[in-house]
Formats: sequence, C-alpha cells, structure tokens
Amino acid sequence: MAIRKKSIGIFLGLIVFLCSGFIFKNHIITYYEFNHYCNNESGFSIYEKIKVNKVWRSSDYFNALVVARFNGVKSVKYTKPNNEIHEVYYTDGDRNSRSSYADVITKKLDDEEYELTSDPLLVGMFKKIKKIRFKITRVSDGYLMSEFFDYSFSLPSPDFEINSCHSETGSFFRNINKIFASIK
Repeated sequence: MAIRKKSIGIFLGLIVFLCSGFIFKNHIITYYEFNHYCNNESGFSIYEKIKVNKVWRSSDYFNALVVARFNGVKSVKYTKPNNEIHEVYYTDGDRNSRSSYADVITKKLDDEEYELTSDPLLVGMFKKIKKIRFKITRVSDGYLMSEFFDYSFSLPSPDFEINSCHSETGSFFRNINKIFASIK
C-alpha cells in the first residue's frame, strides 16, 4: 500500500512537471532564441566609414531629431505629410533637449548624403522576439554604410519587463561615433 501511494505521488509529480514544461515551453524556447540572437547578431556592423558634417535624410521629425543628435551630422531633412521640406539642425545647449534644435522650412531635398531608417520585424519560432535593424545608407547609390541590430522580448510577469540585448537605445548612441570617419 505504501509503495502504491509513493508511486502515485511520483506519477502526479511527474505529470505536474511535464505540464509545467509544456505550458512554459514557448517562453523557454523564446528565451534561448533571444540569447542566440543577442550573442551572434546584435550590435554595429560598419561597412564603410561615414563622412562628417554632411546632410542626412529622415522619414519624420522625431527621427530627424534622433539623427541630429549625432556629433558628425550637419543637419537632417524630412518631408512633412503636406509635402513641406524641413531641415533640423543643432543650435546650442543640451543635445538631449528638443529646444537645442531648429526646425526650419527649406526648399530642396537633393543634397543629402546619408539616410537612417529602421525596420522592425518579429522573429523566432513563435514570432515573439522583436528585431530592430537600423540601417544607414548613402543616398546617391543606396549603398549600405552601416547597420545596427537590437533584439527585445518580454516575458509574462507582473511588471512586464522587456529584455533587450543592449538594454536601451543608449547603447546605440554611445557607440554611434564608431561609424564616422573622424569626429571634430
């Protein structure tokens, strides 16, 4: 009788263990896929250094502000939905403050050297890992000058913590000077 109770206890424990593994397998697999991506694919790849003090292109005002923060950028142009062409450039003060940048209307959109774009994509077996690819291309010929990959995902938890390879966009900004030929 004691052996039978012990066997039932072991059997039930095994069932609970297997069910737990089955319930959380997606999260476990996603976690290991995420680590693989972070260790093998994240970070900067530089194919050709970028000239400093050139005009860049961006998709909108927010991204123009992001690019204008780079020390090696002269200004950034973007087109508003009403087809007005604007140029954003650093004036003075704190580079992290919007008030340190001018946003003026300009007439032409043909003197940009480089463009920063980003492509978000869901990857992994269960498509729960967000892959963000920032690419910097030369406008004249579309040549890919540099790219930066980051990955993130969140596990179900009370605070919905988001895991990221580079913890925040700060890593991108701390390392951005690597892409420039020289910073003066």
